[in-house]
Amino acid sequence: MAIFAVSTQAELLSALGKAAGGDVIQLSGGNYGQLSLKGVTFSSNVSIISKSGGDPATFTGLKLDQVKNISFDGVTFDYKAASGAATSARPFSISGSENVTIRNSTF
Repeated sequence: MAIFAVSTQAELLSALGKAAGGDVIQLSGGNYGQLSLKGVTFSSNVSIISKSGGDPATFTGLKLDQVKNISFDGVTFDYKAASGAATSARPFSISGSENVTIRNSTF
């Protein structure tokens, strides 16, 4: 099991590219923007966690499509619509995915 410590969106994407089942990606506090993953699968769970509960990592959007075995723990999902944005906007979506878990997190 590897632990990847990251503090930027680029580092997060790099860690996801290197991670294997059972690994943990530990996020420093801060804004990681929108996370979009398609076709990312792991043999067993990869956990994405905030390093500190007092300073959680934040995502402004989440789009997972055909993703398997990933979990989010202790993160904040915070979308702020721009003035005039459509009320039908979907900043968070999970489709065609398996074993995706979100726990101890705030929307």
